[in-house]
Amino acid sequence: MNEQEFADMSFPAFLFPDELLDDLLDQSYGAVKEVIQTGVPYLPPLLEGVALNEHRHVVPFMLPVAIDDNRYALMRALGEGLVGRAGLVPLAVVFIAEGWMATETPENGDNPGEFIPPSQRPDRKECITLFASTIDARSCSIFAETLRDERGNMVIGAVMENHRAGREQPESRITESALVAEFWVGALNALRATVVALLDHAPKPKKRPATPPPMLGKVGKDGLPGSESVM
Repeated sequence: MNEQEFADMSFPAFLFPDELLDDLLDQSYGAVKEVIQTGVPYLPPLLEGVALNEHRHVVPFMLPVAIDDNRYALMRALGEGLVGRAGLVPLAVVFIAEGWMATETPENGDNPGEFIPPSQRPDRKECITLFASTIDARSCSIFAETLRDERGNMVIGAVMENHRAGREQPESRITESALVAEFWVGALNALRATVVALLDHAPKPKKRPATPPPMLGKVGKDGLPGSESVM
């Protein structure tokens, strides 16, 4: 699905099914491969996705991501800013970043229950990770090895994991991202604040005058003794 097809869709007729999330992930991976093929030594972290604008149309967005000691707070601020300042409601995002990968095997000295971060392992390899998720917490991901050419530029290697949305793959370890989770926390907090503000400024309903209790008469409309009617 291209940007024009996204823009032509509107809410609430628009739903973000698993197939569309997979498609969004694959498009991002294709774009990453194109950028790497131009010859780059590194790939800056990036968050891209689609959101509803004020006209209830689905539009794409792209945000640079800072990876430092304050990365979780900064990612939450990105979610808050997208809703609070840009006025968009994110539906799905793809987080793209470089990283390290390693295979845990007994031959590598791994002990059961012990986790050694890939960045601290001697057998670590460079990789590129793409993690996609929706506002209702469905996700998919691609995990690919990256190599280096003679000039030190990145080269895409084999895809190590390809986790599709809505399909259980116990062997896949890229099923969640703490950074992306912080983005959604910020976005949902901003949405909640927007709703509360709207409710605070909404016109208050007028009070209806109290309805007097009905009067019961001794004679009904038919005039028969003993019947009752509301007067």
